[in-house]
This record gives sequence, structure tokens and C-alpha cells, in this order.
Amino acid sequence: PCPCGSGKKYKKCCGGAAKTVAPTEVKPPKAQLKLSIARAIDAGRPTEALSQLARARNWYPADLELQRLESYALVLAGRFAEAEACFSAVHQRDPDAQASLRYGILLFGQKEWEAALSVLQIAHDLEPRNVAVLSYLGVTSWLLRRYGPSADYFEQAVAQEKGDPSLRVNLANSYLALN
Repeated sequence: PCPCGSGKKYKKCCGGAAKTVAPTEVKPPKAQLKLSIARAIDAGRPTEALSQLARARNWYPADLELQRLESYALVLAGRFAEAEACFSAVHQRDPDAQASLRYGILLFGQKEWEAALSVLQIAHDLEPRNVAVLSYLGVTSWLLRRYGPSADYFEQAVAQEKGDPSLRVNLANSYLALN
């Protein structure tokens, strides 16, 4: 099936010959289009977002932010293999810690722990002192019963944010799980 969510085969839809925009359809400003897509994703409407993204690819085929939004919409649609391929392609062109964190959080929210851990590790490699990344890595490792790495991530997070009691509680829970 086509990643745009149309239900058609890829070669009959987005993968076929270059699509042309209907002459009556006006090309919207890129910022407006991105905002509309992001709102659909935030509202939990991945099919709507993917439909808009299919049209957006005709107008802005190389836009990285649209491709990032597509990976988020694909996760919400439960199409994890396509989301991973989309995210990987974007990441190869433009490694971005915040985008990696957002993508990891989406995977985390979908309980795709292994995939979330891999993506969050990418964010950590790019921003090793980011407390949000360290915290999500700690929780994800803990959920995967990898208590040693979980404690390591929480130790790093506590070193960055000494006043956050939730990080200390998570660190203590990781230590307890080790014993």
C-alpha cells in the first residue's frame, strides 16, 4: 500500500509517474501547510495528516520538515516500518537531536520500546547532556529490563538537573531493580 494512506498500491499512487497538481488547486504557503499537518498529527488524525502530506510532496518534494512530519504521522498510523525508513532517510540528510527526541517519544507512546531506544540513542549521541533525552532513555531502558543502563542514564540526568525529584526517584528505582 501507498504510504500516503490512500489505500492504493504505491505504483498506482505516489510511486507512479510524477503527479501533477490539478490546475484548480492552489499551492498553499509551506508554513501554513506544515501547521495544518502538525495540527492533524497533534489531534491524533494520522490519516488526515498523511493525505495532506501526499499533496505537499508534489509541491515541496525535498522539504525535510515535511518528511519528519510524515514519519510522525506514520508512527501514529501504526505503520512503524515505513516510519523508520522515512525517519532514517531524513536523519541521514540532517541529523537533528530534537527531531530524534520527538520521534523517540512518539515510538515510546506507541510502546515500541526497542525502536524508541534506538532513536533516543541517536538523540543522545547528538546532545549527550539533554535531560529529556536522558530521562526517556532511562525509562525506556527500565521498561526493557535493562536496569544498569537505566541507572546510568538517570545518573547523568540527575547530574544535569540536581533539583528534579522525579529523576532521583527513577534513579532509585533503577538501583533497586539491579538488586
